[in-house]
Amino acid sequence: MTLTLLDLHCLNALCDDYENVVSVTADVRRSTHGNVSENEIRKCLAELKSKGWVSVYEFDSTRSSYNRVECLTEDWSNIWFFINDDGRKKLHQNWVDA
Repeated sequence: MTLTLLDLHCLNALCDDYENVVSVTADVRRSTHGNVSENEIRKCLAELKSKGWVSVYEFDSTRSSYNRVECLTEDWSNIWFFINDDGRKKLHQNWVDA
């Protein structure tokens, strides 16, 4: 399965660390020199999660740890994303100097 350009850039933005939607949006905008909306990024991240290529976490500030969650809620203020092994595989299979 070939990924869209937005899929590739979102996955790439998640390669190094846990990232929230704001940081992914900024990174994708920088890397594409484009004007991608946060809503487009949110939709893409939700789709990447549903495909099993991205894991989703909430940050627990009392324990300073990320706890994996299965469902996305409407409030993404404490939601963090990280590419998983399947997502890395897809990214490496599809990256072509995007």
